[in-house]
Amino acid sequence: MHQAKPTVDFPASADPARPPSTCGRKPTSTPSDTVAAPVALTNAMTSAVTAAAQAAIPAVRSFQDAINYVAQRSDWPEATRTARKTALRQIGCSIGLIEARQRGLSLGADQRTVDFAHLPFSVPDINQALEGVSYGLAGFRTDQAFRNAKSGLRLVGRALDMIAPMMAPKLPSGTTAVRSICEQIQLVIFYSGIATVGIRQKRRLDGQLFEY
Repeated sequence: MHQAKPTVDFPASADPARPPSTCGRKPTSTPSDTVAAPVALTNAMTSAVTAAAQAAIPAVRSFQDAINYVAQRSDWPEATRTARKTALRQIGCSIGLIEARQRGLSLGADQRTVDFAHLPFSVPDINQALEGVSYGLAGFRTDQAFRNAKSGLRLVGRALDMIAPMMAPKLPSGTTAVRSICEQIQLVIFYSGIATVGIRQKRRLDGQLFEY
């Protein structure tokens, strides 16, 4: 009589035909995967914020578009909106005046005759047109008013991402140390001068006593 061989049931984890189970164990990950995940998330968030910011800025092609954009900025105080709309109108009138002068047309351009809806709003072209032009030829009564209008133009241009934001220059890392050294050198020179004057006065006094 042949005895039947006992059968052994292998567990699922020991079955060579099945992959080992990861139940109850933390999945292993390589360092590259750990680093790549936050970087990819950061890039995705940055792209989303950039796209949202670009979508929020309307297409501005004329001075009237820029004026309407300023009027719709509810986050700006009313006085700020009024000042910047006035600056845009003044610069628009200046451009119309300069173009009329170049074409030999009438120089009576003012806010009632300039068609802001058909006047292109291009910051490089505006700067080129105003370059080297005095405040009088630009239609302003004072140089301060001319500069204020150009300042308002720059602020609106930055808000529309047409002008790079102004950033303070970064100081070199050793600027503080160099400044401290210069101050110390100035103190040494100052006190050296005082000491030199004192020595000269003492020598003069000694000479006078000797002569006496």
